[in-house]
Amino acid sequence: MGTQRNGFSKRETFILAVDVGTTSIRCHVYDKSASIRGSCSTKVSLLYPQPGWVEIDPDDLWKGFVTVVKGAVQDSGLQMCQMESLGISTQRATFMTWDRNTGEPFHNFITWQDLRAAELVKSWNRSCTMKKRFLAASLVVFTTQHVSLRLVWALNNIPQLRQAVEDDSCYFGTIDTWLLYKLTKGLVHATDYSNASATAIFDSYQMCWSGFLCSLLSIPLSILPSVQNTSHKFGTCDPSIFGVPIPIMSLMADQQAAMFGECCFDIGLYPLVGWKIGADVVYLAEGNAAGTGAAIKWAQDLELFSDVKETEAIATSVKDSDGVYFVPSFSGLQAPLNDPKACASFMGLKPSTTKKHLVRAILESIAFRNKQLFDVMLRETRIPITKIRADGGVCTNNFIMQLTADLLGRVNQIGIREAHAEVYCRAGRGLFSALCTVDRRGESEESGDDETKRKSLNGEVDSLQAPSTVPEESPVDMDTITLDPDEEDVDLVHCRIGKIEGLENLDSLVSLRELDLYDNQIRKLENLQALTELEQLDVSFNLLRKIEGLECLTKIKKLFLLHNKITSIANLDQMASLQMLELGSNRIRVIENLDSLSSLESLFLGTNKITQLQNLDGLHSLTVLSIQSNRITKLEGLQNLVNLRELYLSHNGIEVIEGLENNMNDNQIDNWADLDELKNAKGLETVYLERNPLQKDPQYRRKIMLALPSVRQIDATFIRF
Repeated sequence: MGTQRNGFSKRETFILAVDVGTTSIRCHVYDKSASIRGSCSTKVSLLYPQPGWVEIDPDDLWKGFVTVVKGAVQDSGLQMCQMESLGISTQRATFMTWDRNTGEPFHNFITWQDLRAAELVKSWNRSCTMKKRFLAASLVVFTTQHVSLRLVWALNNIPQLRQAVEDDSCYFGTIDTWLLYKLTKGLVHATDYSNASATAIFDSYQMCWSGFLCSLLSIPLSILPSVQNTSHKFGTCDPSIFGVPIPIMSLMADQQAAMFGECCFDIGLYPLVGWKIGADVVYLAEGNAAGTGAAIKWAQDLELFSDVKETEAIATSVKDSDGVYFVPSFSGLQAPLNDPKACASFMGLKPSTTKKHLVRAILESIAFRNKQLFDVMLRETRIPITKIRADGGVCTNNFIMQLTADLLGRVNQIGIREAHAEVYCRAGRGLFSALCTVDRRGESEESGDDETKRKSLNGEVDSLQAPSTVPEESPVDMDTITLDPDEEDVDLVHCRIGKIEGLENLDSLVSLRELDLYDNQIRKLENLQALTELEQLDVSFNLLRKIEGLECLTKIKKLFLLHNKITSIANLDQMASLQMLELGSNRIRVIENLDSLSSLESLFLGTNKITQLQNLDGLHSLTVLSIQSNRITKLEGLQNLVNLRELYLSHNGIEVIEGLENNMNDNQIDNWADLDELKNAKGLETVYLERNPLQKDPQYRRKIMLALPSVRQIDATFIRF
């Protein structure tokens, strides 16, 4: 038997759970019954270098993380060697990039509150390209809270970052990825599904980074971390940090961790990933009202009250807000309005307004947003909601919770918290870490037969059954798969197929209409001659260098070949039905026979090595043309694209638009009026030409605007509405 310390045997082990929030970092030490044995917290300092910009110093964040872990263990009276595992939850969508060799950051963390990409958000949300691709899933709306367009901003505006991408020496990561990198001394570059899915560059259907979005936004996949299960042994803390090696058994986004900690395990919804354990993926429907804490802190800084605990009594001391309303939009307004530039404001102020009315209006605004999000959730998901659980610091305010219950008409269905209202979301990390620890040991603790107990919000006792074994995904053995000749839709995504000829009966699949071979290891594509009815083929994220047999696919409508190693593509002349062709992120220099694709509506060729764009004469139906990040120096052959609506040519070497060869440095606007190559595209609305030598002319936007009256947007700037 070991010696006794703090009432426990020295051999007993505990779990560390760290939550990195927007305003604080907190660490709790849990025992196996989910009771807290020690805690420590520190503040997060937010930086505001420019109006609308919100950053965090990565060095300060790292120091704070280490401090709270050591402080929580010290507070528990235990030893660091008794810490069996570590689980981490973090604020979502706050990201940074750094040098993969030295670990030096290229910039501060750009937080989810940051508004520097607001113009890009507006630009892409008006683009019909996104709606076409994701129509089957939902209406995808970018927001400034998403990583995607803030990362695009960083790539376009931070020279050393762009150079590092070209040198293949750049890493990208959200806070969880950065902490993991630091804890393992640079050995691990990874994240989990819950954090990845909140970036808006993750495909929650295919469960991988979205090749389509990364290609469209010119985000290199090489900088992105690997994505692992939420419950996974990510690595081990280097002993030099805490004195002992502590396994890192869970990474999780904060909102999803709160759901898990509240035992919300019922039906979810695409596209947000809640968590992934083994082969089981849980999806969530989410509505977000940001800045609640910021509004309370702002009011406190204005001395409307001295202690947050006073607000409940202040609000109830007046019968109403005297007609005053508060808009809680310090970080814009999220769903369903999605306005990143919405400003916080009071309305209805009058001479009779007092501090008490202002405080009440602020608290009421939180309940009103709860009601708004609840109604949207019911309307959009059509999932019946039978129980509502609430956690977080705001839940200690009875005025807000009672008003929320009244507005929702669910007075008896909202589970209200006890003293440790904020504990449950943090318990989520501990529970995940515990589940993974149990699975790795292959045995359960004696106390509870794998049952982790916690007190529920209404004081009853709930239990969470931890699986004795967590099923792991295994690759499909292609030698054992036999396909039914009557199949119309074959989905073999993530099966690690090495050869397509390993599929038995492929030649007999005469009825096959859709074949998905996304994310495998296919090096050669053949045996397609029998697939005469095929309408969609997806072989993205493979190892293809050459494609043969495309001429047999006479009924193909959608062809996806993103992220392979293709150097050239031909034999397109028989694909008269093709409507969408995606060839982004390959090694293509020349494309032949494009002029025969009369039905083609969308053509994506971003991130290749194309030097000249030709053979577009027959593309009368083309509405979207994306050739970003290539080597094009001259734009020509566009005169017949009469239906073109969106043109993306960023990151090339364009110096000349046909008809303007002699006017590159001429500031006479009239000399730009004759754009022979584009003037027939009377519906052209969007043109992206940023990061080309053409931009050296300070008036190039004005000149294009005058020459092309239908254009509403040039690069990220809207010129007409």
